[in-house]
Amino acid sequence: MAGKRRANGEGTVYEDKQRGGWAAQKYVRTLDGRLKRITARGSTKRAALDALRARERTVGNASVDGDRVTVEQYLERWLDHKSASVKARTLREYRQVLEQHAIPALGLLVLSKVRPAHVQAAVDALAKRGSATAAFNLRRYLNQAFEQAVDWEFISRNPVRGVTNVKVDTPKRGLWDIEEVARFLRSARDRTWYYPLFLTAITTGLRQGELVALPWVNVLGDRVRVDRTWSRDAIVGYDTPKTRHAYRDVPISTDVYGVLLERHERTGSRLAFPTEVGTMASPWNVHRAFRQQTDRARLPRIRFHDLRRIAATLWARQGIEPKVIARLLGHSTPHLALSVYQGVLDERVEAARLDARMLFGCYAVQHHGQPHAEGDAGDAVLDRVVN
Repeated sequence: MAGKRRANGEGTVYEDKQRGGWAAQKYVRTLDGRLKRITARGSTKRAALDALRARERTVGNASVDGDRVTVEQYLERWLDHKSASVKARTLREYRQVLEQHAIPALGLLVLSKVRPAHVQAAVDALAKRGSATAAFNLRRYLNQAFEQAVDWEFISRNPVRGVTNVKVDTPKRGLWDIEEVARFLRSARDRTWYYPLFLTAITTGLRQGELVALPWVNVLGDRVRVDRTWSRDAIVGYDTPKTRHAYRDVPISTDVYGVLLERHERTGSRLAFPTEVGTMASPWNVHRAFRQQTDRARLPRIRFHDLRRIAATLWARQGIEPKVIARLLGHSTPHLALSVYQGVLDERVEAARLDARMLFGCYAVQHHGQPHAEGDAGDAVLDRVVN
């Protein structure tokens, strides 16, 4: 390894004839006071020095804590940190995924020793077991946790950045046309206690949790106000919405308000959609009733959540703009509204196909030099023209 030379303040850089290219070395002091020699390589002298400086920043910022804390210990600390900034239901989801999948696979590793290959193996193993969504969430939550570890200077680099994400199939969405919606409502009107809730879901696009937690004081005659949602983690049964966009007012028609008012006068409940004994409805019972009424009306099964898509479609057919639809649905972005709106526009394009009979039906058509009266003969010629 001939040709050693020292650049001022840059460590040792030399041409490595045995391995090819250039190598640069330097001693750096870590945060815990230790001196550590680092080496970087490059195809040119400048590339080796650039790589050395990058490596120096990485090692110099590495915290001694990352060498003493296991992944399990760190994740517990991170979850405790997140508890102050996320909803209880979100924290429960984080904890469930990490405790079930991350800790068994990575928990005993020292935090600073975790490499992308470790995380990739855990994600791939979960995906191979048929849990693509869980694998996607595992990578997502670990990415958040390790990114925080970088900010806290436990580690110098987030290993999840090098992990390939898992492709998750888009859930199959159902949609009823207007005749099917009407058939469902006619069937449910006198057969289920939850008819007012179903009607409101279809005409307002409220989420299931928003419906069961809706207080009567938020039914304002011409609109409903959304400022809470069902939560199994809350002592009172409901919590504030997850995002600021979910706080919203959604207009309702006089007919819908009449149905809600009639039910309220019967129950006197503080809730808009209570059970028959006046308590907050369980989302599982609502789902069960919805499935029963769907089958009774002999309609294709869809998810309760798909009623939001039906509401968005009805709004789009009325000409409501995607941005407004997104606001009514409580979405931060208009992606769903745009896709629904485009679908409605495509329907209108299909409906715009002109029937050529409208152009020719009121005229006599000449065939082989012979005039024909309107009717079957003219239609026969028109068939040849159109087809």
